Amino acid sequence: MRARPLWAHVTALAAALLVPALIIIGLIAQRWVQAEQARMEERTATLNAHAVEQIDGFLGGQVAMLRALATSPALEAGDDARFDRQARELVRLPGVEIVLRDPDGRERVNTRLPRGAALPGGALADDPIVQETGAPAISGLFAEAGSGRAVVAVTVPVRRGDTVTHLLTATLPASLFGQILRAAGVAAPYSGSIADRAGIIIGRSVETDAAAGKPLPGFGTIGGTTGQWRGRNLSGIPVFGTHHRSVPSGWVVTIGVSQAALQAPLATSVMVLAPVVLGLGLIALLASLHAGRRILLAKALLAEAADDLSRGIPLRTPVTPVREVNEVGAVLAETSATLHRQADALRKSNADLEDRIAERTRELVEKEAVLTTTLDAMDQGLIMVDAHGTVAVTNRRLAELLDLDPAFLAGRPSRAALRRVLETAGEYAGTDPAFGEAIAVGDLAILGERYERTRPNGTILEVHNAPTAEGGVLRTITDITARRAAEAALRHKKALLDATLANMDQGVLLIDAAGIVQLCNERAIDLLGLPPEYRHCRPALADVVAHQDAAGEFGDAQAGREPWLTLTGDLLGAPPVYERTRPNGTVIEVRTVRLSEGGAIRTFSDVTERKRRELAVLEANRVAEAARLQAEAASAAKTEFLATMSHEIRTPLNGVIGYADLLMRAGGLSPAQARSAERIQDAGQALLTVVNDVLDFSKIEAGQIDLDPQPFAPASLADNAVAIVGSAAEAKRLALAVRIEPGLAPRLVGDRDRLRQVLLNLLNNAIKFTPAGSVTLHLASVPLGGGRHALKAAIHDTGIGIPPDRLGRLFQRFSQVDGSIQRRFGGTGLGLAISRRLIETMGGEIGVESRPGEGSTFWFAVPLAEAAEEAAGRERRAPPPLERPARVLLVEDSPINQDIARAILERRGHRVTVVADGAEAVLAVQAGAHDVVLMDVQMPGMDGVTATRHIRELGSPLGRLPIVALTANVLPQQVAQFRAAGMDDHVGKPFRPDELLATVERWSAGRAAAA
Repeated sequence: MRARPLWAHVTALAAALLVPALIIIGLIAQRWVQAEQARMEERTATLNAHAVEQIDGFLGGQVAMLRALATSPALEAGDDARFDRQARELVRLPGVEIVLRDPDGRERVNTRLPRGAALPGGALADDPIVQETGAPAISGLFAEAGSGRAVVAVTVPVRRGDTVTHLLTATLPASLFGQILRAAGVAAPYSGSIADRAGIIIGRSVETDAAAGKPLPGFGTIGGTTGQWRGRNLSGIPVFGTHHRSVPSGWVVTIGVSQAALQAPLATSVMVLAPVVLGLGLIALLASLHAGRRILLAKALLAEAADDLSRGIPLRTPVTPVREVNEVGAVLAETSATLHRQADALRKSNADLEDRIAERTRELVEKEAVLTTTLDAMDQGLIMVDAHGTVAVTNRRLAELLDLDPAFLAGRPSRAALRRVLETAGEYAGTDPAFGEAIAVGDLAILGERYERTRPNGTILEVHNAPTAEGGVLRTITDITARRAAEAALRHKKALLDATLANMDQGVLLIDAAGIVQLCNERAIDLLGLPPEYRHCRPALADVVAHQDAAGEFGDAQAGREPWLTLTGDLLGAPPVYERTRPNGTVIEVRTVRLSEGGAIRTFSDVTERKRRELAVLEANRVAEAARLQAEAASAAKTEFLATMSHEIRTPLNGVIGYADLLMRAGGLSPAQARSAERIQDAGQALLTVVNDVLDFSKIEAGQIDLDPQPFAPASLADNAVAIVGSAAEAKRLALAVRIEPGLAPRLVGDRDRLRQVLLNLLNNAIKFTPAGSVTLHLASVPLGGGRHALKAAIHDTGIGIPPDRLGRLFQRFSQVDGSIQRRFGGTGLGLAISRRLIETMGGEIGVESRPGEGSTFWFAVPLAEAAEEAAGRERRAPPPLERPARVLLVEDSPINQDIARAILERRGHRVTVVADGAEAVLAVQAGAHDVVLMDVQMPGMDGVTATRHIRELGSPLGRLPIVALTANVLPQQVAQFRAAGMDDHVGKPFRPDELLATVERWSAGRAAAA
């Protein structure tokens, strides 16, 4: 081998070791830096996508919650209070508010304010879009009205059909979105921001309150749904970031990491590689120097090997150009290896010993942890002071009971230090000084094993002391405040129970399962006549019963009537409730309640007064029942009298009015005769009005007036009423007029006949009390909303007027302003009373304004519904001309009524067959063909009701012949009786010709159509 200079060997060795190592380390560092930067950028994009997902999920949850609220039955029912409660129950996040608004922005529910407080108003910018599209909307950042805080709003429409009836909004504080970013994992070195569609920051993962409302840096350069950007954040720090645009809200979420954080791996690699490179250079230099020394000092190596071996330095086999040196070096290396193997065995033995010590230590730590957990779970405070006066052991409950700092106790203070802390806190302020000193030093001779003391805050502590084997003291402390309070409450309740039993109006015996009276109050002693000592001596129930029996308590009782007297075993086997009379006449009620554990509670009540009251009530009920029967009999007699009088008056009255009408229609009368016939007819109509008023008032008082609402024209009704009274006004030369106010409803729904009756009453009164001048009917209507109108009618006359002191007598039954014997005007005094009752039945009101000598104005107003369009379009048509004469069977026993009815019907063109009683009517129906039967009711022989039943039994088609009652019986119960017998309709006597003809033609036309 050719020898070379030492510097060549050293240089070659250093280059061989250092250059490859530096190249490899540089490559590894470059790859590591690139990978770390790529990881941080990928982490930024991942955090961005996750944050967007969390925000979209949160906003979607708010929309779903609002949509669920929009379907609430309370909202559909208009119950804002119940909807407010439901909304407040759904709000779980702090600062979130739910607002229900009308489409115009008026708030109806706001969970931020207490229910009932004044609510702010105002529309949101997205309201028109929500109402137009019907889709939910998510706003940008804005300042909330009233509070001024930065919020965003989620709004959904509330639909009823195709109409948006309300807007339901959830306002979310900006700080909430910073929390969402942090919950999504955005933490240092990353930061995140949420910006609305205008680029205004809503929330930030750090310093949300300071950032909210500021523009997002670089927002103008952001395009597309996702991407990357580099710039400076709000703090001016250069950052690398990613952005992601939310589809539902249009918001932009950015996640950034500072450029310094991206460059941190490079700095870290430099900081790591610099020592490595320096170390490698140093190693190379040392290796070179070592090789040089080996080359130059081969002999010295052998001399020093023995010394190295003695000091335990491991030796390697030397490789030198000198063979002998290598051989000696090999021997020394083998020796060194043997010594190291022995050293390794020794180290392994030491390691095993250390492992055993560590295992034992872990066991001790686990046992200590279990002991600590057990002590802390105790409901009692525990403290142990060792023989040296050091607090060795305490638990959590002790610190709570004495208001001590757990860290102070964990420091194992001395007894004196603990005493100073407690005395400073005033723990022994209310304690005897000597006893407090004994507590502080743990003097068991004074304290004993147990004592109680009260803390300054009122807590009562029970303390147990026990000496330890080492000379210390173990003390347990229990909070017995609740126990002492319960004991005091129990004593109070017992005192209340004793006072209640002593002052009860009932006697009480408490009998146990052995039959011993455990409790007997004063009232039982007094009520049962028992010895006073029974109050406390606890006698047997058998002895109590025996004492009562010996005293004659049950002297009047009989075993057959009181079966409990025969009980010989179970003295509590009496009925649960029974009564008995004592020898002094007192009636007592005995109640027995069995106890589940045996025995019973028996109570005794003095019911003597109650029995007396019950007998009085029974007597009063008997008297009231007799009075009721008498009143019902009187009412029945009145009804029967009314029916009889009505029939007896109407029957001849029909002849008077009918014949007068026939005379006037026949013509050929002289003026004097015509005037007489007209007066006869007027007198008959006046008498009929009296009869009708009496019957109408009777029906009104009995509550039997049924309204028949039908569409009608108010103007036509007024004209008709004025036409009816026109002859009376003309006879007195009075001007009669109708004034229709502009805006009168064309058609309304109401009982036209009853309204006509009221108008006729008022018009007739006006004509009656007006000697000269005019009578004017004013008619108007006022809209009430909801398709309803108030129909107002006023009848003004220029008559005699009414004195103010007599206005109060109007509208009262059987009352007139002129009540003297020499009244100038007739009447029953029922017309105005009937009118008032009818108007009030319709829900309206009636009144009068009058001045003596100037006339009067009677008015009424009733609320009526507006007629529907189809009803308003229908016009009342005049009856069609007679196409086919009807075949009428007239069943009437009165020749007068026969003549009148026949004349009216035949003048119209109908064919009339007359029979005089019900039996003839049945035969006539069987013998001939008829279209309708006019049936009188009260007839000799077979009456009309019986005849109707016989005709209905004939079978089809004769049994279905229309039968109309033509009778003076007009009371509602009588008409109902006729219909129940099979009659189809009713015409009352005296009948009007047009009414009779209309009824006959209606039923005969129906008969012809059926044929």
